[in-house]
Amino acid sequence: MAQKVAADEAFPGMILLAPSAIGGSNRAALRMMLTNPKAMWNALAKKDMALALPAFLNFFLSTEMPAKQRDHIVGHLNGLTSFAAAIDAFFKDPPKPRLTNMPVLVVAGEKDWSIPRYKNLSLANAYGGQLIDVPTAHDIMLDIHWEIAANQILDWLNPQFVR
Repeated sequence: MAQKVAADEAFPGMILLAPSAIGGSNRAALRMMLTNPKAMWNALAKKDMALALPAFLNFFLSTEMPAKQRDHIVGHLNGLTSFAAAIDAFFKDPPKPRLTNMPVLVVAGEKDWSIPRYKNLSLANAYGGQLIDVPTAHDIMLDIHWEIAANQILDWLNPQFVR
């Protein structure tokens, strides 16, 4: 979403957390289909992404996360992804970045199997921005290492926007 908004508006800067790759996220969709076919086909047939939650869990959350914490987050995730948004992100309308004058940071989770590092680097380069890797899964700010990610983002932000 941020990438689509930034294409039409002027902002002082942009930070993209585990963004959609140029060309879409077919790799993630395929892997989720292969690892949880029943959940994915059911979600697609009924156009209800809440039914795909079992497939999304390994996509979003770190395998290092304690079960109790994971269960707590799962309780809040259910129903938050619309069918239209999922189709848009995975297949229909991937980002079309272009060079910009604003500072851009692409933040990629080192344990995010869904979007390879080279695709995140390509995205950062397309914006004329910078890529940092953080020790997280896809859902960077829900990961058990979110504070490390937040500090790395702050380290980038501070020199960009000195007052």
